[in-house]
Amino acid sequence: MIESSLYARSLIEANPDPLVTISAEGKIMDVNTATEIATGLNREKLKGTDFADYFTAPEKAKESYKKVYSEGYVKDYPLSLRHVQGNITEILYNAALYRNSRDEVQGALATAGMSPN
Repeated sequence: MIESSLYARSLIEANPDPLVTISAEGKIMDVNTATEIATGLNREKLKGTDFADYFTAPEKAKESYKKVYSEGYVKDYPLSLRHVQGNITEILYNAALYRNSRDEVQGALATAGMSPN
């Protein structure tokens, strides 16, 4: 079990794009190092906070994760991510629900790809 957990964590960390898991209430459950770099905040400060708080348009960000929970996924949803120092990065948000072995929804897994704009 420990080995599979380490393997899963290494896959999450290997992703060069910001990756976040989000609860149905919009709270950040986990992030990878790329997310820490993109926001300027460490994992412990991000966990438990509102996902939408890190975007220039929080209401649009809320709509995005709500859409994931209602439709199962979101693809190429444009958002503007704000770093703690004020830098803005245009991203394309992609997310899907993930489930446990009993097929119960556990959360949404989201990645933030760089927007071509």
